[in-house]
Amino acid sequence: MPQYETADDRENQLAAQVILESQGFEVMQTGTFHPSDLFISWAGSPYAIAEYKRRKVRYDPVKIDCSKIDFLLEKGIELGVKPVLIYSFGSVAPLYVFTCRAGLKTSPFQRSRGGRGDPVTLAYEIPAGEWKKI
Repeated sequence: MPQYETADDRENQLAAQVILESQGFEVMQTGTFHPSDLFISWAGSPYAIAEYKRRKVRYDPVKIDCSKIDFLLEKGIELGVKPVLIYSFGSVAPLYVFTCRAGLKTSPFQRSRGGRGDPVTLAYEIPAGEWKKI
């Protein structure tokens, strides 16, 4: 079973969780071996399934692997919650949210985790104007 999170990922997610909880959301981090990061509730009711990313630079558009958004869309429908991406650029605050939807533009994307030279994958492009600051 693949491990999806590093210790740094978990630390960043905890910082994002604190920000979301300060705004009234209830947040549960998923396990290290789960392909999403957070389950979010509002007023005691399930609200969203989320992927959280912290990036050093804010690109326009933000590219994310198609499989990640496709997973969130599928799980959102299955669970009856919003499928969302939550990003921070530079420091943890502020957070930006994008509600996943079908019909996003795709393009090739070269990952570069730790200089490994991962293969080119297909990514969805999310324009900067579609991110909502929270």
